[in-house]
Amino acid sequence: MDRFMRYIDDFKFMIDLPEQLDALEGSSVPQALMAIGVTVVVVLLFVGLLILIFSLVLKLNKRIFRRLERKHGKQLQFQFMEKVVSIVLFVVCIILPLAGDDILKSLLGSTAVIAAIVGIAAQDVLKDMFSGLHISFYKPFDIADRIELE
Repeated sequence: MDRFMRYIDDFKFMIDLPEQLDALEGSSVPQALMAIGVTVVVVLLFVGLLILIFSLVLKLNKRIFRRLERKHGKQLQFQFMEKVVSIVLFVVCIILPLAGDDILKSLLGSTAVIAAIVGIAAQDVLKDMFSGLHISFYKPFDIADRIELE
């Protein structure tokens, strides 16, 4: 992970155009344009690589969940988990590498605050949702079963 973060830091240095222009102040205009062009190409290649990796991982995700659906049938929990995994992959593959180290700290802090607020405010809704998922996963009764309430 440290190696990856060093690459991200190098990438941030490459896209810092004002500092590069200050460093090229005494040089000729073609050299400055060449430096800007190289920076733009590197940025576009990096973003393209991230999008390519994200699309490949997303296709792999879909393929895995399609196999699970063929094996176990189309179930609600597979659809739910596929969406959750897709969102997590988007955050990990696209947002975090482009944002760098600072956003990791702010995402962690804001996620904790939002989780606490949502957990307190929507306690009943979350309880019902998780009990529904529990029933969906374990299926304690089938169609046409009689249920007696005390």
